[in-house]
Amino acid sequence: MAKKESKAKPKKQNKKKFNIKTDKTVIAVLISFIILTLIILVVTGVIPVGTKKGAFSKYAVLYNSSELMEHQKSIDENIITSSELQGNTMKEPMVIVNPYGTSPLSAIIVFNTPEETNITANLLSNSGNSLLTFKSENKTEHIIPVYGLYMGRDNKIELKDSNGNTEEVIIPIEKKEYHPGVFADAKVSDNTLGDDDFIFLYSKESRMPLAYDQAGDLRWFLDYNSNKKVLYLDNGNILISDASSSIGTSETLMEVDLLGKVHKIYELEKPYFDNIVMLPNNNILYGSVDNTIVEYDLTEGKFITSYNIPDLFKKIDTELTIDGNITAVDYDQSSGLILAGIQYGNTLLAFDKSGEVKWMFSNPENYSDKFSTHLLNPVNESTTYPGGSVNSKLNGGILRLINKNERGFITSFNDYVIDSGNKTIRQNWNYINFNPRYYLGDYALSGNERLLLLSNNSYGIDGNLDATIVVLENETPRFKMNVANTYDYIEKRPFVKDGYEFEITEVKEYKVNKPISKYTKLKYKDSYKQAKNYGIAFTLSGNTLLAHYHAEDYAVVLMEANYNAYRYEPDNGVVNFEIKDKDLLILIEHEGNIYNTGYYITP
Repeated sequence: MAKKESKAKPKKQNKKKFNIKTDKTVIAVLISFIILTLIILVVTGVIPVGTKKGAFSKYAVLYNSSELMEHQKSIDENIITSSELQGNTMKEPMVIVNPYGTSPLSAIIVFNTPEETNITANLLSNSGNSLLTFKSENKTEHIIPVYGLYMGRDNKIELKDSNGNTEEVIIPIEKKEYHPGVFADAKVSDNTLGDDDFIFLYSKESRMPLAYDQAGDLRWFLDYNSNKKVLYLDNGNILISDASSSIGTSETLMEVDLLGKVHKIYELEKPYFDNIVMLPNNNILYGSVDNTIVEYDLTEGKFITSYNIPDLFKKIDTELTIDGNITAVDYDQSSGLILAGIQYGNTLLAFDKSGEVKWMFSNPENYSDKFSTHLLNPVNESTTYPGGSVNSKLNGGILRLINKNERGFITSFNDYVIDSGNKTIRQNWNYINFNPRYYLGDYALSGNERLLLLSNNSYGIDGNLDATIVVLENETPRFKMNVANTYDYIEKRPFVKDGYEFEITEVKEYKVNKPISKYTKLKYKDSYKQAKNYGIAFTLSGNTLLAHYHAEDYAVVLMEANYNAYRYEPDNGVVNFEIKDKDLLILIEHEGNIYNTGYYITP
């Protein structure tokens, strides 16, 4: 992150303009924030620097989430202290770009006013029109979040108080190199939408949630090692997952705001694999491993229950064995039914919270006669059995389904009307106006709009753009955009959430003590001497250690300074280790080699 402070330049009509690129005082401010940036890079394991005296002091401490949150708190305190000491005004505010180091297209503007006043901050277009508006309520101390800044240009922010006085701030954002998919070219070929909503896209590949505006400009992304679907919360924050294992599961969920500030951390008893949805009581449902759907309480931060899909089937036919993964999770508030999609037989099934299956949609050839009273029967010729179940939705008795052909290409987006009492299903809408060359897709609603996403799992096919977003209003195409990247989920919504109040955030952590993994105790002095230095990234949360090491059949060794060591066999890169009262150096054994990772864990 970098803190940028500016001085004003006179302008005509009593308007003031200042550019943070030309302010000499910014150098000292930048230095302090560069130091903070280095601190965060250290605690997240990006920069391996020994920070503690002892036997392993030449190596890097692997910090857990608690230490990271302490540094976030110090950033908050520094923002407030700096504003108080420097006496920033609306004429010369303090501007901090990317304050928490994870939201590069965001900033906060900090200043004081002599009297209480409302402040409006307008992000201006090149022609002077307001693009986004941010507000600070009636007060004297103003800390205003600004996000949706443009990459690679000077962003003009007009500050206006309740008396009509205005100042102009220039915030330049340089274009930097990140993951190759982040700055994918986007081309909008049609747009007759009547709003300013943003298109949010989430991908298992890019690992960065991001948002485009309706002109095709990238306006927000979260530079955090996250993947899978993002859940938008009522308070304007988002729920994201970490990229926790080699099989794509996540052991942790985090609530963050659009500035990248962490508010809550949830350690999960059962890992998150794919698809997540909010329940009316502030609980969530998500797909986990082994064909299991988990209900989790966000208010209390605890596991509630789980539904094992194979067990639900065995209540109907004890001889049935299924495999594959869960491909869809949704909740229909009107009926109280949970929708699950599974790979086996491209099956969709709905069940209540007691675990009773109410209906299933699949080709009857995939199941025995014992399922005949549960399988839905098509009532018109256009209703075909599902060729896919990925990202299906259920709302008000309407099943929304993406169909695929035998080669796995998407062929249509469909709406089906379910009559659960008579066990019938009828197709009443579909969309086929596209080239069936896409493997990935999503189908979501936004008011009376249908959001259709078509994507391939590569960054380009012969150099062509390979993701297509279509928005239909009723039956009329209103928006089309092509992006040179791959995505799995789509969402369309407003960008700005009013009522932001800056405060020093005490991050709430909901931890789970995981059972200790099996280990072997051994003496490691001779082995340690043979170890090769090899930097391997890790994530530490509580007693859970995740190795970002893409290999098979390796062991994680935790060694004390006296060479007593503990060898663990990781499960998909995860080790739940026994916490010791001594420092533990992390080593890897793989194919006869021993690697010193350069990290150690403190008590």
